[in-house]
Amino acid sequence: MTQRRKSKKTEAEPRRVNRRTFLAGAGAAACVGAGLWLRRKMFSKRDKTKAEKHPVENPALPAGEWRAVWVSYLEWAAMDFSSADAFRAGCVQMLENCAGLGLNTVLAQVRPFGDALYKSQLFPWSHLCTGVQGQDPGFDPLDILLQEAHGRGLSVEAWLNPYRLRSSAAMPPNLAENNLANTHPEWVCAVGDGLYLNPAEPAAADYVVQGVAELLQNYAVDGIHFDDYFYPTTEESIDAAQFAASGAADLAAWRRQNVTALVKKVHDTVKTADPTLRFGISPQGNPDNDLNSQYSDVTAWLAAGGEEQVVDYLCPQIYWGYGYTLQSGSTRFAFENIVPAWLAYPRAEGVALYFGLGAYRLGAGAGGAFLAVRHRTNILYSAGKCGILYLYLLCTRTGRRDEKQREAHCFVRKRMKMKKRIVVLLMALVLAVGLIGCKDTLKSIVHKASGTSDEVQEEDTTRWADQTSDPLIIQGIADSSAKFATATADGCLYAVFNGIWSRQTSYFTVPSGTLSIMGCGTAEGTQRFKVAVWKKVDGGAEYVTDSTYYIHTDGTDYRCTISGLDPAAQYRVTISYDSSKYYLYGLLKVEGIG
Repeated sequence: MTQRRKSKKTEAEPRRVNRRTFLAGAGAAACVGAGLWLRRKMFSKRDKTKAEKHPVENPALPAGEWRAVWVSYLEWAAMDFSSADAFRAGCVQMLENCAGLGLNTVLAQVRPFGDALYKSQLFPWSHLCTGVQGQDPGFDPLDILLQEAHGRGLSVEAWLNPYRLRSSAAMPPNLAENNLANTHPEWVCAVGDGLYLNPAEPAAADYVVQGVAELLQNYAVDGIHFDDYFYPTTEESIDAAQFAASGAADLAAWRRQNVTALVKKVHDTVKTADPTLRFGISPQGNPDNDLNSQYSDVTAWLAAGGEEQVVDYLCPQIYWGYGYTLQSGSTRFAFENIVPAWLAYPRAEGVALYFGLGAYRLGAGAGGAFLAVRHRTNILYSAGKCGILYLYLLCTRTGRRDEKQREAHCFVRKRMKMKKRIVVLLMALVLAVGLIGCKDTLKSIVHKASGTSDEVQEEDTTRWADQTSDPLIIQGIADSSAKFATATADGCLYAVFNGIWSRQTSYFTVPSGTLSIMGCGTAEGTQRFKVAVWKKVDGGAEYVTDSTYYIHTDGTDYRCTISGLDPAAQYRVTISYDSSKYYLYGLLKVEGIG
């Protein structure tokens, strides 16, 4: 393993890279190229006189720029873990892309589901390595990543999910015997199909801290990074017993204390291991959600300094575009408004504030990708309070990109796309053969492959869902970044989707015979996606005639109604996107299910 570096250094000792010189962000590497170009354009001609007029840097900031990219479990899922050499080749490709873009930090998700992409005595091997949680891949992925990253002057912060063990019944698909859900079920709470360490259990929090200490002891990571997954729900039942035993009067305040206690312990553990390392958190960009839904007291964390300091930096996820407007007409979350709101919070001298941007959210309604980069950079520069914050929109997930932009993508996803295209081609071949004369023989194959009937298909339609001012609020889904996740509550089915072409829900009944579907989405390469209803029949599903509605991918909420359904039958909803090249992101709410 790549061992922990000594914390004490002489002034003469060269440093590989200044780990306090980074900037966190989120978004597509397509916009990275634009951001880099804009920065060169804006600042390459700045002379000494202009430099002297630059606002005084906040002492809490590193001396330079933190240019980072999130590498999530979705990216690991596309990597080849068949051998150390294959994994190393994938890492080299990714890191070369990052270095070529001028980045200096990789935020690598190495414990996404109470498991590990490294050798651990506390957590099982991640299923991402072999497909089976707990199975040793025969090499150490984190060690390889560190070797290759440090060799290119890139720092690596270990991105951990503190509480999440399972986001859905299929993610991860299995749990190892030594997963905490099995070894310490008393520490675990269930939210829908998800499993999470209960933030009210001090023993569970201590175990998380032990995991951080183990990681820092054995690996030369350059920091620890948490994302926004804290309390998975506002439901009072999950910690009712602990709350009653605590004697506290205010449930929300008590929950915030639980989260803050964990964060404080992790911060102190990081500093004990190496005072030069930093511990940071990327909360939601909406501070109200942070405080009241996930019970993360972000404003208090920013203001806490000295012995009371709990974080070295926050990097809120500012995923709204320039000029963004809610259905109510509010522009609270428009970039030019939400950034100054965060900047206005009191901040201790030892705490930095960055902004994570999701370029995959840019497009219609956000001023366009390139225009938004320019606006956002100027806004942050003029704000001044955060020192130098020249943002680059970085994420290994998707974004609007042309041919040149694709060349700048932080991680080449050709392998995943190729696999999907092969599947599409194979299904097309099966259908073609069926038309020639093998329809009956191949019918079951088609059903298994697609879950649809080969006799009746969705029709193209010009029928559009109506825009609605009703808020689309998702319930029961803790992991809003999941590829596809669903939950049911109060006669409604909820779904989130991130980077899909098409998906289908599980079956449900419709007691009233009428469904009301609300949806919103963003996408690349097209301006719409469609929803449709399918009825369960022997051997598969049958399309419900006239049930297809298109929804604009402009981030606005839309509603459609499908009537005349059989209360005794079972139905499902499909979400599809007419593209084999780009991806769809959005939310769905189906009302009227049994």
